[in-house]
Amino acid sequence: MNFLITGVIKIAPLILWLFLCGIGGFWITRALFRLHPNEELLVGFTIGLLTSTFLVNFLGRFLSFPAACWFSGGLILVGGFLLNFPKTRQDFLGLFQVKVNIWVWVILILMIAMFWGIGSGMAIMDDFQTLPLISQMAAGDLPLHFPLDPNVIYNYHYFPYLFSAQIMRLGDIFPWTALDLEQALFLSLSLLLLGLWVYRITQNRMAGIAASIFYFFSGGTRWLLLLFPKNFIEIIDRNINRIGSGLNSGPSLQAALSNPWAAQGTGPYTIPFAFANGFNAANSIGLGYTNLVLLFIVIFLLTFNLWRGWKAIIIYSILLSSLALSHEITFVMLILGFILVSAIYIFKNKAFKLPKELIFFLVALIIAGVITLFQGGVISGVFDQWMNNIQNTTLVGSSFHNVSVSFLFPPAFIDAHLGILSIFNPIQLLVWFVEVGPMLLLLGLALPWGVNAFNGNRWVEAILSVIIILSLILVFINMDFKSSSIGAFTRAQDYFLLVLKIFAIPILFVWFPKRSEMTKIITYFLLTLTLFGGVVIFGLEMTALQKPILTTYIEPLDAKIMREFWDKLDPSYMVFDPARMRSAVLFGHPSDVGFDWFTNKPKWIELFNNPDPTSLRKADFGYLYSDRNYLKSLPPLVGKSLESPCVKVLADYKDDFGGERILLDLRSCQ
Repeated sequence: MNFLITGVIKIAPLILWLFLCGIGGFWITRALFRLHPNEELLVGFTIGLLTSTFLVNFLGRFLSFPAACWFSGGLILVGGFLLNFPKTRQDFLGLFQVKVNIWVWVILILMIAMFWGIGSGMAIMDDFQTLPLISQMAAGDLPLHFPLDPNVIYNYHYFPYLFSAQIMRLGDIFPWTALDLEQALFLSLSLLLLGLWVYRITQNRMAGIAASIFYFFSGGTRWLLLLFPKNFIEIIDRNINRIGSGLNSGPSLQAALSNPWAAQGTGPYTIPFAFANGFNAANSIGLGYTNLVLLFIVIFLLTFNLWRGWKAIIIYSILLSSLALSHEITFVMLILGFILVSAIYIFKNKAFKLPKELIFFLVALIIAGVITLFQGGVISGVFDQWMNNIQNTTLVGSSFHNVSVSFLFPPAFIDAHLGILSIFNPIQLLVWFVEVGPMLLLLGLALPWGVNAFNGNRWVEAILSVIIILSLILVFINMDFKSSSIGAFTRAQDYFLLVLKIFAIPILFVWFPKRSEMTKIITYFLLTLTLFGGVVIFGLEMTALQKPILTTYIEPLDAKIMREFWDKLDPSYMVFDPARMRSAVLFGHPSDVGFDWFTNKPKWIELFNNPDPTSLRKADFGYLYSDRNYLKSLPPLVGKSLESPCVKVLADYKDDFGGERILLDLRSCQ
């Protein structure tokens, strides 16, 4: 009982912050949008969380991180109150009159608990590119610096990790735990809000439930390759060039199909490569890679045509800016989709005049576009690159996410596992069809849906339908990302599938009842194929509920050190760690050790081989963190120098399995 009380007290600040953001977001939503009472609280809670993170991204540059978190929550609460400023006692009491569907919130809590429990037993997203970011931002590193070079601003889509940093700091929990909670929370909210939108347009609860299930489990059908003859699999293998984890999963395609997928942190039972996918991955893999994208899109779907007035432009500007910091591809796609829909509207009506809703959206896009150039993130990095090219100078942050675009012929799809798949190569095209699966057939129904949405002034649906076409046109485009593999372009080319997953159930709800019995049977069969892989993956991941872990490269002794020393060392000095990715996570500050995630700096290599205190101090390293095995591997003279009087032992922890962690203070050494 005392343990439970202590735990509640520990996370009380986090609960209070969520309450501030939720109530403030609810008031803002009620004031700016004409939603059904059943929708206001859930939508408002979500808008409050997203808005808080947007504000912290700027406030954290001038205030301490905890102060920025509380100030942002307070601003949202005060802003919501002022938008609904009560003139009478009755108006004041009305602020707290809210319709709560208790079952929706019970389901939300259960979903969060389940997804959080599964995530705690996996570490598929807890890699070296995420945990350092969360730890550094929670320690107040805004604008965010590259964990392996404190002199470089790290332009990355870090919005979800910034939210995780707020959870970490206010909940006093580890970054990997905060990341699992962030993913569970946003995945649960996105699925519930998707179901809410589908219920609104169909007035059918089962359709809303089916939409959430379909989005979560639907994916490609690579596993169908298991049914192909061995000789044909060999032919396929000769015609494709596997990349990334697709190449590491086996010496041949046939071997890979029978092997575990070469990805870390997939839980106690590894995901078979045959059920993974490099183009149409089920959202159950890693419990949702695109859940935050869905969250933004569904918020737009639920609120767009229900603005009470121009003040909604403010919150839309914030949401669009946050989207750009979360998933820049979606932001750019929305801009292009809006331009095309507006052009079609002007051409159809033969007048250069747009509906009020589109004009408001245009203003919000312009404001968000300006903010996006300077708020951090990939688009800010590309803008820095552009300015660098114009001014012929080196700008901070230009080392990351530089992008070059070129025309691609023959046209091809980029599969993150199976490489470039040309549409002019029959074997490669067949492989792509298998990767995508039966969901491709929805294209024939989605485009007419978009036409009807356009004619019915359902502008977000119309824009998303246009994005389907834009995404498919990208077969003629090649984009080179300096900091990523060619497979990163998949996130743009497969965007039409994300839209199809959102539209699938509403489309089938209208189309299905009028079909013949044979057509219905075939449809059920194709739906089963589409969902099967995602269900298998989720079944394997559920075993992680009973085996929680820390993360892939953090051990219990590291966690113990982090609990005692995180953000408590002198920030004027860096921490030298032979496991170079680790120190930014454990201590919350970057170290100057690498040009990028994979290339060490010569200075670090030299220090790794000869970490004597004097050399470390000259390189601005004031601390050394390591295990005993590394220290024993050093030359005797170096090892002896680390025992000199100027070296102070801050921690020397051992476990029962021979593990040991040592933290040394070298600041007094000259």
